[in-house]
Order: sequence, then C-alpha cells, then structure tokens
Amino acid sequence: MKPMRVRVNSAARFFCAPDWNWDTSSRGFADWDLWVVLGGTGVLRTGAERFPLARGDTFVLRPRTRYRVSHDPSQPLHVVAVHHDRIADAAVSSAPSTDPFHRRVVPIEFLAGILDRIIRFHLRGSGDEADAWLTVALTERASADQPQPATGAAARIAELCTQIRERPGDRWTLGTIASLVGASPQHVSRLFKQSVGTSPSRYVRDVRIATAKAYLRGSSLPLKRIASILGYHDEFHFSNQFRSATGVRPSEFRASV
Repeated sequence: MKPMRVRVNSAARFFCAPDWNWDTSSRGFADWDLWVVLGGTGVLRTGAERFPLARGDTFVLRPRTRYRVSHDPSQPLHVVAVHHDRIADAAVSSAPSTDPFHRRVVPIEFLAGILDRIIRFHLRGSGDEADAWLTVALTERASADQPQPATGAAARIAELCTQIRERPGDRWTLGTIASLVGASPQHVSRLFKQSVGTSPSRYVRDVRIATAKAYLRGSSLPLKRIASILGYHDEFHFSNQFRSATGVRPSEFRASV
C-alpha cells in the first residue's frame, strides 16, 4: 500500500455544551477527521457499533460515513478534531497508510501536546508545519502502547484516577478517596505513590491545573467560572495554586498562548 501524505483542512478544540449532540448524517464528512477525547464521557455510534467515550479515546473518522455522538450533560465532552485529506505520495516521509478506527491512548498528555501544535500552526497559516505535526500525531497514536488491565488495588487506583480526570471539580479529599478505594488514608497514600508516583492531593492538583490550561487555551470562560468548574472555592485560591504549579498567573498563561 502506498504511503500517505496528510494535509490539514481544519483543527480546533471543542468544549461541548451540556445539551450538545452530534449526527454527521448519512453523507458524513468529505474528508478524514482525527477525533480525540480529552475530557468528559459519552458514546459514539456508527452502524451497529457502540463506543463508550472517556479521556484518551481517539478515532480516525472516515469520509462518507455516519457517526452519532452523545454525552453526559453533567460531564460534557472536551475534544480536539483535525479534519484532513490523505494523498497517496511515495516521495515523502508520511503518516501510517492504515489506522485503527478506535484506539485508546493513555496517558494522553503527550498526544494532546502534539494536537496543540497542530492547532497553533494551522491558526497561524503555517500549513506545512501543521501537516508535519499531524503526521507525528498519527504515528504516535498508531504506536502507543495499549493499556493493560490492572488487578486488585492497582485496578481500584486506576479507576479512581479516571474518575478524578473526568470530574476534577468534585471534592477529592484524602478521606473521600480512601472511602472509595476501601482502605485507610495512610494505606491509600502508599498505594497512590506506588501506582501513580505521587500523592493523591498532588495528583488532584495536577489534573486540575492540566484541565485549567485546556480551558485557558481553548475557551473564553472567565477565570471565576473556570475556578468554579474545577472545584476551587474562589478565583483567588485557583490563581494562587495555578501560579504555584506553573510559575505564572492564569491570566498570564492565557495571554501567552
């Protein structure tokens, strides 16, 4: 099969409204779409197949194919979509010529960073750079290790981490986390350190800061609203924690991207 060259047609980040749903109709798209879930939960349907959606689920949506997507209004989807053409070209270093339709990429942070570059270069009108980064994204997606099922305590911690990523605004105290895992706070702290490499409180903070960065990059929501969504009791607390983690205030970060 001939190698494929890719050409970005559009690239954007979407924070879906609670009442959002999506149906491409039977005509589908005229081009391909790399569609990546960065947050929220939902379901994608195509034909008789049904795919639950959560952070880390990625899809290569084919042209002229119907897709229907819905989500949980209490956990709205946050996605990146990169529409592109694929052109047979044996003369260039190119993206994989075949891609799995669905692939779960966990952790998603590295791929999310590549997607940010695609969006940034596309918005600047730097088509060659956007195309090159899309090739990197598709290659990374194709080669990413697939998560292996965890067992026992590790499985409980992994499931809890998923819940924290999907609902970073919940009240994630050590006591709450311990009760969900079914162990003492001290034991949970040790399990978290062994499984994740950090403490529960630091993990919650890091997830909130990563989610805040996504909102600051991809939305015009006021800082007070972002703070509320992420579980901070006021904008001042949010700003202080963001600055402690990143070295800059949220407003400075937003102005720099």
